[in-house]
Amino acid sequence: MIAHSFVTVIMDELTEDSHLKGNLTARISHLKSEYEKVAEQWIAYAEETVFMDLNRVLSVIMTSQWLRPDDMTTQYLVGTLADYDETLKHTRQNLYDKLAEKLAERMLIEYLKALISRRSPLSTEADRKKAGEKITRDGHDLKNYFEEKMKVKSEVIVAYDALTTIGQLFLTTDTSMLPLDIANLKRQFPDVRSDQVYALLVARGDVTSDNAKGKYSIFLGGCFYFRFDCSWLLLTVAKWHFIEVVWRITVEPNRRVSPHSRFISWMSLHLSVLMFTWRFELITSQLKYHHFIH
Repeated sequence: MIAHSFVTVIMDELTEDSHLKGNLTARISHLKSEYEKVAEQWIAYAEETVFMDLNRVLSVIMTSQWLRPDDMTTQYLVGTLADYDETLKHTRQNLYDKLAEKLAERMLIEYLKALISRRSPLSTEADRKKAGEKITRDGHDLKNYFEEKMKVKSEVIVAYDALTTIGQLFLTTDTSMLPLDIANLKRQFPDVRSDQVYALLVARGDVTSDNAKGKYSIFLGGCFYFRFDCSWLLLTVAKWHFIEVVWRITVEPNRRVSPHSRFISWMSLHLSVLMFTWRFELITSQLKYHHFIH
């Protein structure tokens, strides 16, 4: 902004002298680029300064202190941002907007790193409930502050919904319902990596690393959705083929049915039963899940 103002003033002054204006154009462009570099460096320095304090607060996440009733991590995170914002909001708007976006992005990244990179202190269902509630509350409060106070763009704000989804992953008491939480996380954030999901499962404290990679791996990479969406189609195809063969045998008994058709009919019967059982289990799990969260 400052560089642009300087260039505008100088060019206005040189309107009558085209020769001098042409000679200075390259130098002025270089000067403008240098000012832009200074602005980028200021944003980086300001970001680091803010996180010198925020990192102290973030270091408490996923520790025994974090689980205590008198823990003030949520208030400290928002309060630290508010203190710095009182000064930062007086900077030029374009610089402030860039800095606010960087702060919001880094805050979410550092929070998620704290969740998946530290040894889990969660040993009981009560601990997991506290953790889930704290994560959900932190996500809500941070999202509201960045959205309402610092006016961060929606593309960044919507990413904070991940904390609400992860909070539910910790709140779920029945481990058989975890695949549905994983599916929900994968649906909302398709770029989440399998190792990150494994780390979140292990962070619960009641799922081992081997169990996470073995028992829940099938629900990563879209396999869960394929199974759920295709089960009804497979069941329908198998059912109607079986009905057709039974119709031929009972209504048209004199009509010869080839061994091939008989084989397909029995396979269709078994497939129908399998698909029905499969879909029934998925629907039952989904109903249990919705009953739990509501």
